[in-house]
Amino acid sequence: MKQVIYTELTDKKSTEDTQYIDINTFGKNFGRIGSFELNEFKKAETVGEFYHTLWTKPLREDKENSRWFFPFQYYLTLPLAALSLALLKKHGQRVVLYTDIDGKELLSTLPYDKIYNTFDNFNYSLDFWAAGKMLALQNSTLDMTQIDTDLFIYDGRVIDKCNTTNIICSHYEKTDAYNDLLIFAVDKFQPLQGGSQNESANAGLIKINDIELRTRFLGWYWQVSQWLINNPSALARLKEFTYNMLPLDLVTEQYSFYRLCNPTAMIEVNQENGANTVGIVHPVGFEKYIQIPKVLNILETEFLDYYQTVMDIWSKLDFQVSTE
Repeated sequence: MKQVIYTELTDKKSTEDTQYIDINTFGKNFGRIGSFELNEFKKAETVGEFYHTLWTKPLREDKENSRWFFPFQYYLTLPLAALSLALLKKHGQRVVLYTDIDGKELLSTLPYDKIYNTFDNFNYSLDFWAAGKMLALQNSTLDMTQIDTDLFIYDGRVIDKCNTTNIICSHYEKTDAYNDLLIFAVDKFQPLQGGSQNESANAGLIKINDIELRTRFLGWYWQVSQWLINNPSALARLKEFTYNMLPLDLVTEQYSFYRLCNPTAMIEVNQENGANTVGIVHPVGFEKYIQIPKVLNILETEFLDYYQTVMDIWSKLDFQVSTE
C-alpha cells in the first residue's frame, strides 16, 4: 500500500511506498492565499460553467523527477478536487472535467456534469505543467471559467465576478521569486518586453471571453514552449533558475497571460500572505499537499458524501493518508 503519514516524529525516514510529512509544518492559515471560513459561505446569485483540468502525466512522476520533489501527487489531487467541486456545486454552478483515462479513474465518481477524455493521446513535455490547461482552454467555450483543482471559493461574489467578467485571473502576484527566470525569458521573447515586470497573473482562475485574444494567447504559449523544447540549451538554462520548484509556466503561462491579456483579478490580496483575503482559498505550491488533513476534515464535516467518495476511491487504488 502507498501512503502518506502526517506525524510529529520527524526522525522517521520516508520509503518508496511511504512518505512522512512533519505535521508541525501546518500553518495558521489554510493556504498562502486566504483562510477557510465556511461559516461565512455566501451563495452565488448567478449560474455559470466552470471546468477542472487534470492532465495526470506530470503527477505520476517519481519523487526525484516530480515538481517540488513531492511523491503521490496523483492520489493527493483527489480530496483537493473534491472540495473545490463541492463548493462550486454548493454555489449551484455547472462543472465539467477535462482529463485522461487515469484522471477519469481518480475523479469520475465525483458529481461532474460532464467528463471529457481530452488528454488520452496528449504527449507533451512534462516541463510544461500548464500545457494541459492550455489544451483545455482551447477546447472550452468562451463563457467557461477554468478553476484549479486546489482553489476553493466560499463567497459567491467571487463566483458572480467570474460569471460576468470577460478576462480574469485569480489574483496578481509579484515576480520576485522567479526574477532571474523572467529576465532571461524577456530577453529571449519580444512579446514579453516593455512595461512593468513586477507583476504576474496567477492562473488559478482563467477566462478569456474573446476569441482573438484567446487565440493569440494560446498561440504564444504553444510557440514559446515548443521553441524551448526544440532548443535544449535554452531550456536547460531556464531550468537552472527553477530548482525543480518553480515551473517554466510561470513565464509561458502566468506572466504572458498578464502581459498579453491584461486580466481582471478576481481577488485582491490585501497582505503579503493573503491573510485578509475573503471568500477564496488557494494553497499555492506544494502547501496544498501539506494541508491534506485539513481538507479531509472539512470534507468529513461539511461534505460527507464527497469525503466517503474520496475514501472509497483511495481504498480501490490501495492508497491512504493517516495522522499520527
